[in-house]
Amino acid sequence: MSSFLERYHQLTKYDPRTIDKLGQAHWENQPKAWKAISGTEYTDIRPHLGFLTELANETTASDYPLSFPHLDLATLCRISWFASGVNAMGGSIQDPHLFRTNPSAGGLYPVELYWIVLDVDGMDSGVWQFHAPGFALVPVWKGDFRGEVANSLLGIQPAREAQAIAVLTGIFSRGSWRYGERAYRRILLDAGHLSGNLLEAARREHFEAVPLSGFCDSGLSDLLFPDQDEVPLLAIPLAKHLSKSVSQSLKSLPPDPTEISAAVEPGAMQMRAHHLSRIGAGNPEPPSPMAWPWRKPDLEYVPLPPHSLPGDLLRAAIDRRSCRSFGWAPVTLEQFSTLLFWSKIPAEEQLSPPGFLDTWIVVNSVLGLESGVWHWDPETDAIALHRPGAFREDCLRMCLGQELGGNASFVIVHTTPLARAVEGLGERAYRPLCMDAGHFGERLNLAAQAMDLGASGIGGYFDDLVNETLGQDLSHAILYISAVGEPG
Repeated sequence: MSSFLERYHQLTKYDPRTIDKLGQAHWENQPKAWKAISGTEYTDIRPHLGFLTELANETTASDYPLSFPHLDLATLCRISWFASGVNAMGGSIQDPHLFRTNPSAGGLYPVELYWIVLDVDGMDSGVWQFHAPGFALVPVWKGDFRGEVANSLLGIQPAREAQAIAVLTGIFSRGSWRYGERAYRRILLDAGHLSGNLLEAARREHFEAVPLSGFCDSGLSDLLFPDQDEVPLLAIPLAKHLSKSVSQSLKSLPPDPTEISAAVEPGAMQMRAHHLSRIGAGNPEPPSPMAWPWRKPDLEYVPLPPHSLPGDLLRAAIDRRSCRSFGWAPVTLEQFSTLLFWSKIPAEEQLSPPGFLDTWIVVNSVLGLESGVWHWDPETDAIALHRPGAFREDCLRMCLGQELGGNASFVIVHTTPLARAVEGLGERAYRPLCMDAGHFGERLNLAAQAMDLGASGIGGYFDDLVNETLGQDLSHAILYISAVGEPG
């Protein structure tokens, strides 16, 4: 393998023959899923969330506050809460579990949300951290950082037009204590889920947002000054109007061959995979247009039936929970079509080039659709049967024996031919692909919730068994699995 990224993915696969040797998580050493607030200065967001009480009492979405032409504190508070706010509490007073609007593998929440405030009414310019459990925005640094952030985002137009820029960071230690080296995969998926919520919230506020995974890593890190194992993953400029056609550089710096082949201490492989995907400072050459065909040339595609509206996505964001069990009732073809349509990532929000992310669907019980493995073309909203047959038992096995996989009406699998993706994007290929898969998963979650269906992301699976079930080469990277069905 010429790529460390390919090596990382191969060595973090789950295998039925070795998974019992991974060891157990040390629950007594579980880190907190949030940072402690330092100092006494913070902004309480709760005065700006009063409308949630009316919505919880089944009043209509017309009670949602009106948006204003200029970004203000109240709008930023609402977007922050919908992105990753606390919407319920479980456990006990002594050992609480805070549920959030965004799902996270194992409830670990390794992704933090920061705001670089540039021009927001009611807020000082500077870097602010969203503290979900404290319902607070906490100042990190105050000052005008427009020049620094524009340089870090490689001078692209949305960075210069933004009124605020959301920055998502990943904290390795919050995931690795439980998931080991595979934690990086889940951190990227979590970032995709959170960004999906944030982008949907911005759209609801009638503001424009453009997610960017191409940026100078050291520049953003220097600006945020995060903890030692905390790294920037995604930047999202926000304003009333932004340039939406963005050609961002995703090509990472070519690593020294010795960096790729060097031995890595246990626990450090995911950090190395992230480090080798960095983009340097300066003005890189404009990226060359790159896209793959969405369709498989040997398959015959048929259009899906017209979709309907999924329902109230606002309430879905408030009530969202990952489904814990499925019944055996089938979903209808119209529900299936609507879920796929609403899960599709808008073109201007997709991080990876068109066609890089494959969407396979293992249909177990959809009325009017033959059971088997299907491929979806999001460009024309058409599907093609790849492997006919019954695959419930295969779904159960490939999902580590989790009944969610076997009982689901259908299972969505996102994959990519990793070697080819690395050839096109370099070592950074993993970031946009995994975050796109998570973003799709969050849109699917919201649509399913709004339609009274259940959805759950599955980040633990036997990688090679998934490829075998799909009927594709084992070299393809399995990035994410989402299970959908009637709640049990």
